Amino acid sequence: MSARDLLDPAIRRIAIGDPAAVPAGVYARQYLQTIGIWSDVASKLVPAGSVRLALMAVESGAADAGIVYHTDVATAAHAREALLIPSTNGPRIVYPAAVVRAGKNPEGGRRLLAFLGSPDAIAVFTRAGFIAPVPARN
Repeated sequence: MSARDLLDPAIRRIAIGDPAAVPAGVYARQYLQTIGIWSDVASKLVPAGSVRLALMAVESGAADAGIVYHTDVATAAHAREALLIPSTNGPRIVYPAAVVRAGKNPEGGRRLLAFLGSPDAIAVFTRAGFIAPVPARN
């Protein structure tokens, strides 16, 4: 299976997070542009308000395929993962976190950031199917 299979005429509707507002949709658009099929599949796309809604469209049969996070497919009852885009081939997914100096509890923020990079947190992320967070360098 390859992402180019989305070009198959039998696949008429592809659910994705709205590329104008949903991070998963932004990443899907970037990936499809990178492999050169965005304009070919654009008319098939069914933008959803969230990645979970895109998955629900696939599970309900309202869409023939969807582009969602691997971790969301793991919770699906009626959809299966057909293709996993390796992180080295897809766009870089970034969820920044920072401590607000003027916040009410900057020490709590520092502890949270420290925890997110700890072996315990990395084990939790890995068990749930996520890639371990990479701490930023100052």
